[in-house]
Amino acid sequence: MRVLCLFLFISAAASADDAVDRAAIEHLIGALNNLTAKPSVEALPALFTADVNRAPANCFLAGHWRLVQVARHPWSEVSTPRLETLGVEILAPGLALVDAINRQIGVSARRIPVLFVMKREGADWRIASIHSLVDCTKSSNLLGLGSSH
Repeated sequence: MRVLCLFLFISAAASADDAVDRAAIEHLIGALNNLTAKPSVEALPALFTADVNRAPANCFLAGHWRLVQVARHPWSEVSTPRLETLGVEILAPGLALVDAINRQIGVSARRIPVLFVMKREGADWRIASIHSLVDCTKSSNLLGLGSSH
């Protein structure tokens, strides 16, 4: 009986920790969405780990901000792109996989799948890698972090 009680207690504590981690990850996705409203290249590095996989991250950001520019065109009939989390899987303590879409609504609506790998650094979650189905031929070094890994 004690073993069962201990197992239930540990499961409840892990579930509570997962809920806190999921909320922090949602907050990080929200921070990316806030940058869409007011792009700030200076604010970007704080959202990423020091060892971020730079090439895919720069590709995603360049593609995302191209969609933002389309939405801001005076005659645009599409909304500003918005990241929506579809699922969060805690793979290990401090490591998560986030399934999301980059949604843009309008005449030419877009739903671009995005996959995030996130790591906890101290108390904060950071983006370690982003992968999306975006044309990377026009990407730039928006993170300003030097060469890619």
